[in-house]
Amino acid sequence: MSFYLENINFIQIKLNSEMKGLSYSERLVKYEELKDDVFVRLNNSYIKCNTKIKFYKDAFEVLGSYEAEYLVHNLFLEQNCVEIIDSLLRDNFFNNVYIYMQTTNSISYYFYNFIKSKSYFTDSDLVEFLKNNSIELTQTITEIDWINENSQSNPLVNKFSTFFITVDKNNIDMIIYGYYLFTKIWNHLDLFINPFNNTKGIILFHDLNKYLEENEYSNFYTFYEKLNEVSNLLFTEINYHPIIDKKIYVSYKGGYLKNRKCFWDFMELQKQRKIVSSKMSYFELISLMLKKDDDLLLIICEQKILKKIRNFEFPNKDEINKIETIVKHNDNEKNFLNKLYFY
Repeated sequence: MSFYLENINFIQIKLNSEMKGLSYSERLVKYEELKDDVFVRLNNSYIKCNTKIKFYKDAFEVLGSYEAEYLVHNLFLEQNCVEIIDSLLRDNFFNNVYIYMQTTNSISYYFYNFIKSKSYFTDSDLVEFLKNNSIELTQTITEIDWINENSQSNPLVNKFSTFFITVDKNNIDMIIYGYYLFTKIWNHLDLFINPFNNTKGIILFHDLNKYLEENEYSNFYTFYEKLNEVSNLLFTEINYHPIIDKKIYVSYKGGYLKNRKCFWDFMELQKQRKIVSSKMSYFELISLMLKKDDDLLLIICEQKILKKIRNFEFPNKDEINKIETIVKHNDNEKNFLNKLYFY
């Protein structure tokens, strides 16, 4: 069953009848109340669909004015996107359906305008888009890098990893744009995925780990969280998610798993740093200090404890007893507790 037929009552009532007479901005506001439900329905229909071409036709026809960017993003990441897009173009589909992009600086916007300029779509067209946009976006990748990328030489991996670590609060959307270019490259080019290229995976995580070991990386962690958030919303089945990969495959070798585990440890450490709060109890803060061998985390915890003391927030007798139990064999923490007596 198609997306439209499976959800016909919902579409006719919620997206047609109840939207009638509203301005576009009013419809967008009302649609926000339906968005979560729509995503569930899309995902369910995607799983059940017999043909993805029909699925995307239905989805664009129904949601082209609300979720065009989201749908194009999923289409871009489809393993057989070339076949789907080519079929839609040969049917003049994009000329006959209303599709509105609400943002003009996303990968969806650029990809949609790229495919709209074509009468048909080939693998060479997709590679052209990936290459040209990677070169333009990163400002470091070159035509030569595309030629030289092979099993022994990895300029694309090296330069993309360097690009990712330049993330800050002002350019996170641009870095995410680059991430999905890289994701498509990895999942589309045989050199990366057929079979899985452990060497390139090792290089990616090694480069990131080297940076994380030597720098403060709260901005990168924000980027990492956003990648997980966005990717979890996608309905497209993606074989490999660079950076946020959590899968276990027999094709993963020890070197790749070791470097990935090291990266996970950095992310967990930053997560702990982020959740440290003055709202945590003395016992929670000191327990965290005991668990992690991280100078910055220790400093943050100490600062939170001292702030509590300056605010005259003291542990009760039961909490003091619990704290004494966990620190009695830890000289560092006993020394820190001795400092607190001066307050």
